[in-house]
Amino acid sequence: MAGTKNDTLIGKNADFSQAGGPNATSSDANGLNTNGQLWIGSTALNAGSTHINVGNITSPDSSITVGYSSPNITLQTTQTPQVVIRGQVVNLLAIGNTNIYTFPAKFVVTGLVFIAIQVSGGVPNTDYIYNLGWTAPNYLDIAQNISQLGPSETDWESGIFLPASINNFHVVPAGQTVVARIVSIDTGAATTYTARVDIMGYYY
Repeated sequence: MAGTKNDTLIGKNADFSQAGGPNATSSDANGLNTNGQLWIGSTALNAGSTHINVGNITSPDSSITVGYSSPNITLQTTQTPQVVIRGQVVNLLAIGNTNIYTFPAKFVVTGLVFIAIQVSGGVPNTDYIYNLGWTAPNYLDIAQNISQLGPSETDWESGIFLPASINNFHVVPAGQTVVARIVSIDTGAATTYTARVDIMGYYY
């Protein structure tokens, strides 16, 4: 039963289609009576001179499927987007392991990028060598003994796109933590040499 109780408005539905309601044209049809409907604000006035319309969430390019599972609106992608995982910063002057990212679901790795964060004290002049994977102790699952050298400034990135071969696209199992293992360090004059490890790919 409609009315108020403890200063709370109680009603079966609502009609925001007219500024002067309720009146003879007020109707339940102007309320929320279909799965997934929402009242949506609008800058422009509608035919009833209000800013509130009944609408739905839509995907104009159909890249998201909009559904309803009581009492929730559901959203599901219809495509598998390429993503870039922004990983952790690695010290390239210290042999050891750094946890980069823990994957919540299976992830196909298509590329790796090391992005310089800080270089100071001198110029790196030898390659650092790294492994990347999730299986201890050497973490060889994705990249093995890869050598790279960046210039002295911090505005650089270096990386690899894994070849389009069934043997070279690696799938990280769900729940696994990918680790960067520095095997050999730069022996130049740099006293600080760090880079962030980003991983490219897609969930499936």
